Amino acid sequence: MEMEPGKMNVSKELSPDSASYHCSACHGDETWSYNHPIRGRAKSRSLSASPALGSTKEFRRTRSLHGPCPVTTFGPKACVLQNPQTIMHIQDPASQRLTWNKSPKSVLVIKKIRDASLLQPFKELCIYLMEENNMIVYVEKKVLEDPAIVSDENFGPVKKKFCTFREDYDDISNQIDFIICLGGDGTLLYASSLFQVRLCFRVLRYYSGIM
Repeated sequence: MEMEPGKMNVSKELSPDSASYHCSACHGDETWSYNHPIRGRAKSRSLSASPALGSTKEFRRTRSLHGPCPVTTFGPKACVLQNPQTIMHIQDPASQRLTWNKSPKSVLVIKKIRDASLLQPFKELCIYLMEENNMIVYVEKKVLEDPAIVSDENFGPVKKKFCTFREDYDDISNQIDFIICLGGDGTLLYASSLFQVRLCFRVLRYYSGIM
């Protein structure tokens, strides 16, 4: 009869209520007892970082359906005609229209090298641009080194008015308003390769090609 109180004390100490504890490895999700674990609320585990304990502020990544519009320049005096739809929508490039802030005054003329059939059209075009429209004409330096142009004495006074540049040496991107190409598809691709950093000049192409 004297041992019964002792047994009662042991059973009380090993009861589920008194011997339960929390497992730190389970992040406090499971409560363990003497006989078996008593699982609490289910919690999904992930490898992503969880917010700090005690922090109730939620962090959400901002999302937007409207990406930034590409920044493209069309020379010092040209720009895209503003459309009210471009405020909330990205405009289709095929529907864009260019306009001039000021009248164009400078032009780059690119001629196909070593093509005798383009010499006369090139001369007539340059005379028309400089003498009748008072425009500044830029040409490549190697174009004026053509023997057919050097030997033409009548074209000498016009040749002195040219502004020349050298590929990969002189930067004229902020000085010309538009480009005129005399040649085929290769000449057009060559003109586009001269200005590849967010520049898109107006290009007028004459002569031949399939593009």
